[in-house]
Amino acid sequence: MWDAEGVNLFAVAAVGVVLGAAASGVAMALVEERADTTTSTAVLSEDMSARQCAIAVPPEAMQTLGILAQPGLTGRNECEVALGSRDILVSRRPLLSGGSAADLPVAARQAFEIACGLLADDTSEVERSPGWLGRGSRACARTPADGTGISEVVLLTNAHSLVEIRVLQLDLPDVEPLHEGLAGLVAAAEVVW
Repeated sequence: MWDAEGVNLFAVAAVGVVLGAAASGVAMALVEERADTTTSTAVLSEDMSARQCAIAVPPEAMQTLGILAQPGLTGRNECEVALGSRDILVSRRPLLSGGSAADLPVAARQAFEIACGLLADDTSEVERSPGWLGRGSRACARTPADGTGISEVVLLTNAHSLVEIRVLQLDLPDVEPLHEGLAGLVAAAEVVW
């Protein structure tokens, strides 16, 4: 019924049609991907570099806090200066494990609200957009009343990154140098992220 040449010719034609359709689909997908960059996957997983770490913890802020040391990378997206009674940790939280870039502002605001809610405890109040951080910063902070202890600031940067800053300070004379140092760290985080 079927001869060998007819089957081979039919097979070659079918393979050609399938390969042509596949190549066309791949080409269209590449063109569509380039044309629509706003729906690309937005995964914040890149690691902090040593240069970013040095910028995120500027010498001026450390000096104000009475810390004279080099910041070092401690892990993915974390920069730390650890001296025992005086420590600084600046870290950026990843926000999305996938999704579109358009989802980033909403995810960032939601993560910011959750992180600010987690700062609340029984011993100190959480300040929203504290005046000592300067105008326009979207941040919440918890600082000890006397400037001694653990201070935390959560910052939502203009680029929709969520940054946490923790400072352990056990020997400042009052809260003013603490606020000044934290404000310097917040300003640096806005530059880095």
